[in-house]
Amino acid sequence: MLKHLYLILIVLGFHHSIAQTTGQFSGRVLDQQTQLPIPGVTVLLEGTVIGVVTNDEGYFSFEDIPPRTYNLVVRHLGYQSQTVFNIIVKTFGTPPLQILMEESSDALDEIVVFQSPFRTSIETPLSTQTFSAVEIETYPGGNNDITKVIQSMPGISPSIGGFRNDIIIRGGAPNESVYYLDGIEIPNINHFSTQGSAGGPVGMLNVSFIREVTLSSSAFGAEYDNPLSGVLSFEQRSGNPNRFGGNFRLGASEAALTLEGPLFRKDKEKPAKTTLLFSVRRSYLQFLFELIGLPIRPDYWDFQWKVNHEIDAYNTLTFLGLGTVDDFSVKAPDDFDAEQQATIEQVPIIEQKTITVGVSWNRKYKNGKGAMTTAISTNRLQNIFSRYRDNTQKMGIIFKNDSYEQETKLRYQTLHYLNEWKLAAGTNIQYADYFNDTQSILYNINYSTGIDFLKYGFFAKGERKFFDDNLGLSFGFRFDADTFSEGSSLMDNFSPRLSLTYNLTEDQTWKMNASVGRYYKIPTYTMLGYQDNLRTFINQKAKYTQSDHFVMGIEYAP
Repeated sequence: MLKHLYLILIVLGFHHSIAQTTGQFSGRVLDQQTQLPIPGVTVLLEGTVIGVVTNDEGYFSFEDIPPRTYNLVVRHLGYQSQTVFNIIVKTFGTPPLQILMEESSDALDEIVVFQSPFRTSIETPLSTQTFSAVEIETYPGGNNDITKVIQSMPGISPSIGGFRNDIIIRGGAPNESVYYLDGIEIPNINHFSTQGSAGGPVGMLNVSFIREVTLSSSAFGAEYDNPLSGVLSFEQRSGNPNRFGGNFRLGASEAALTLEGPLFRKDKEKPAKTTLLFSVRRSYLQFLFELIGLPIRPDYWDFQWKVNHEIDAYNTLTFLGLGTVDDFSVKAPDDFDAEQQATIEQVPIIEQKTITVGVSWNRKYKNGKGAMTTAISTNRLQNIFSRYRDNTQKMGIIFKNDSYEQETKLRYQTLHYLNEWKLAAGTNIQYADYFNDTQSILYNINYSTGIDFLKYGFFAKGERKFFDDNLGLSFGFRFDADTFSEGSSLMDNFSPRLSLTYNLTEDQTWKMNASVGRYYKIPTYTMLGYQDNLRTFINQKAKYTQSDHFVMGIEYAP
């Protein structure tokens, strides 16, 4: 009996060893223009003899391979081959990939054309950088925080002192950048954010959700309203359509749990049409600060989710959400000095909540010549900023600022490929609601204000290549206005832009790029909503802020 028990343990240990020393990962290959799956694509692990071919729905899967970092080579006749670098295969929880392939003009030639890893576009030929999730995770000192990685890029500065996650581009203000999550605008990407500005000490986005991040510091797409210095676009991946999984990550300031998998899966042999990606994170800084005797207690939660439902080959619904609960308080240590006493008495008590939820419908045209996207979203920032005579017990209030900002937005965009032209147009409308109530016992202040109004805009843009694809031309414009401010009209906020890219060499290794554009941003709600003692909105005649960009550069991509 004992011998049999030993044998069972050896077998179980052997199987456990096998399970822990091999990994798997899967993905899907799509056409970049049509967004439809490409069957028959060859997918190879570089430096090995291991390879697979995509099925009729564009899916591929590698099973029982050694867990390590791979480069993935993707090839198909009629498309530019590409290499996907630094795919980290784990024994469990490797996220699925999505690979977009671009058609090649040399489709029938014997030459294999490789896509450059330094991706730009005709519309944004310069002042743009793209990061993958692996680059963010492995960046030294980044702590899986996307903003900290971006702050290290050329031309971008962090806030003075380095405590906040502000993104300051070419000396502009922190609130001059806009943020988009799968095409849905989010007002801020940090915990403990500053109302009317941006930043905060810790990022709120979970890197486990990210497929790639694109930062544009000029030549902004005409579909984006309000950018003056930058556009930060986050593209999330979808959950695994084949199996449930997840990961647990312990960072420098928080613990994160991420879960993903298929929903409503009827046929176990086929990938699910509906997938879920969900995470929750909790800080543990408050416990560390208590252990080392600091009086401050920064405590935060955040949650993020994405549900992707593929109705059919041409229609997809995406539901997403992002929220935070932030609490900054103080607690007196058992033994504290005069400096800690001053901190306890002077720091504010902060209670902040944010939420963004949205749904988007993407419809690909059946002729393969374009797509339509409609998105509805709402976001809210609730901020309570207080000081008490006794901050530790929150008793005897002497100052309180209770305010919120809420936006509900509708966006529509249609994209068409007509002969050699790529054309797009769209519109956006949003309802904005702002409220502020400030009470100060010391200075006998009793102030309250609020505004609500509609903001609207529309845009159009086009691009194409000329002279055997050596010259790329892109142009666009947008108009913006609102029903509250009186300083700028729709025509005053006309925002044109033009970009050019030209191949200086036959092999396209050297290019000259240039762009020019004028961009506008509505004044902040805290500014528009300010009233004097006569209850007059003294900033109602404020104009939209204007920023003119002129950029030129030489690109070398061997």
